[in-house]
Amino acid sequence: DKINVFDKHLKMINNMNKEELKNLYMKKLIDVTDYGENAGIGLIDIARYINSPLDYTFSKVDKEKYFYSISVCI
Repeated sequence: DKINVFDKHLKMINNMNKEELKNLYMKKLIDVTDYGENAGIGLIDIARYINSPLDYTFSKVDKEKYFYSISVCI
């Protein structure tokens, strides 16, 4: 399920310190083999520069679609 994968990715980002985020960001930039490999790099970049976790929610729209929102305090 894509929502579970995305939620897991966001939780991982929220649990990383600044150095881990920087290393992950650089790894994603260097190791890209196709477009899908760097998905989420923008979220990693945002998390590098804020001092609080990404605050996010998922809302089910219908059987196949979800709406998500991410709040960032800068």
